[in-house]
Amino acid sequence: MTTIEAPASTAPAEQHATPAEQPAAGPTPVPLPADVAAALRAAIADRIAKGEPARVQYALNPNHVDFGANVRDDAAATITPEYVASIKRRILQTPTAYLRDDNIVQVIDGQRRTLGARAAGLTTIDYLIGPMPEGTADARRATEIVDQVEANEERVNLTRSQVYAAQEELAGLNLPAPEKTKALRHLGIGAKEAKAMRTLNGAGKARDSAISGDLDLLQAAQALEFEDDPGALHELTIAARRGTFDGALVRLRKERQVRARRAEIAAPYAQRGFRILTHYPYESERKQLVPIEELRTPEGAQVTEADIAAAQWAVYVRPAKQTVHATTGEPIDEDDIDDATYEDPDRDPAEGKHHARDVRVEEFFRVDLFCHDPKRAGLRKVKETTASGRSTARTAAIINAEARDDTDARRAFVAEWLKKTPKTVPTDMQLWRLRLEGAAPEIFKEYTARTTAATLLGIPTEKFRDGTAFDGISVARAQMIGIGLAMGAIEGRMQPRTDKPHYWHIALPQDHVYSTVDRGLSKTYLLQLISLGYVPGIAERLTLAEITVDQAVAEITAKKAAREGQNTADTTDD
Repeated sequence: MTTIEAPASTAPAEQHATPAEQPAAGPTPVPLPADVAAALRAAIADRIAKGEPARVQYALNPNHVDFGANVRDDAAATITPEYVASIKRRILQTPTAYLRDDNIVQVIDGQRRTLGARAAGLTTIDYLIGPMPEGTADARRATEIVDQVEANEERVNLTRSQVYAAQEELAGLNLPAPEKTKALRHLGIGAKEAKAMRTLNGAGKARDSAISGDLDLLQAAQALEFEDDPGALHELTIAARRGTFDGALVRLRKERQVRARRAEIAAPYAQRGFRILTHYPYESERKQLVPIEELRTPEGAQVTEADIAAAQWAVYVRPAKQTVHATTGEPIDEDDIDDATYEDPDRDPAEGKHHARDVRVEEFFRVDLFCHDPKRAGLRKVKETTASGRSTARTAAIINAEARDDTDARRAFVAEWLKKTPKTVPTDMQLWRLRLEGAAPEIFKEYTARTTAATLLGIPTEKFRDGTAFDGISVARAQMIGIGLAMGAIEGRMQPRTDKPHYWHIALPQDHVYSTVDRGLSKTYLLQLISLGYVPGIAERLTLAEITVDQAVAEITAKKAAREGQNTADTTDD
């Protein structure tokens, strides 16, 4: 190693501060004398010519060097009394630096050692000085960044924030693509990550999540669109931890689109003086907010939007789905579709029915109108009735009481079937489960799905949460548990609470009742159970559209009368 002796310093003596007193900016760098700088450059050039490492050892006052821009921005805070004491004893590794065109020595690797030497009051320490990096200012800065990060990470690790700042600065430098790619790879950054960094530059919370590691760079760049929504960012962070980031991102984007579209549709109503509702009215609010469908004019006519004054009315805008003809777009009742054509596309539909390929589900936004002062509006409320003239509420009570019995019988059948573990699990049941997961994956996350499945399978819910339900079991048993989870999901949607059954809502769908979403899932499920030998009850046959509402009520009434007659006969015999 070539060594050049340092000339006697001509600079004034320095006052050396303790670590706590070390000024943030530090002393002003002092250029080397011209003859010394020339000798260093000549020695460096000689080593390069000989094929030796282009570094020359030179003893220099640590107060005369410059640090430039360093990726470690907290070096002064790391200079402890213990570190200063160790520097006084010996500097274990010689700092590296390069000689700039202005004859100032700039440190590459050794900022902490230089600061420690300053704090220790040393007047000279050795530096290994090499040539100034070639190329543009950005090219030189790229070399500095890579060298500083790699050198620092080998010793006292940089903070995540410091590494990120270095990566970010490097990604933003104006360099030829091959050079930038090579430099970034040294810091573990690929082309996609570099692009994400440029996207995040100047951002706030999304960039912070990348620095903290809560999101990776690609996720943080995608999450940037939710910079103004702390709740959404928190959800994405939780989802990333669970490995469900992509799904959460799609859902949040969809929700934002829905909110924007709802606001757009509601705006004209707000301008006209309508009250805009933030949620669909609960049953407890229906006395104060009466749906337009339940109101009539003094003459008994159905109320239309043209008949109303905004002052007495409220509006709720919501996304909805409807089944329409694939070609004409004309709405089609689900009962008019031949369900068998879903399973067998080559089958001709029954007479008067539509084939599954001739229909599609279409999303639209529905505007629901509610009157909060019918009396002032000059309207009267009417009771809903069925075709027989029976009140809707009374009919619902009759059918729902029957639904409770059907649910108990159905779940007992399912629980008994799930106890079995055949050598080969029925293929059609496995396919049904996979179709359900593909068509409605959200159903497995609904609040009663897992607990209902656990009850049907006789497995503690905790074992599903921690995964131990699948420990040490056969593939066939695992498949049966998977089918049980699907059955629990469907059961949870059909009847979240058996003490408050709502088959009436499934049989006669009401758009504002969540349980009626994807009514076809319940039909398909019941058909699968029938294929296993289950005999459906009256409320279930209503759900399958095998009978009408009035026929269901008639059968329930007849069954009840027969049961009461039998009870009377038993009492007489006694």
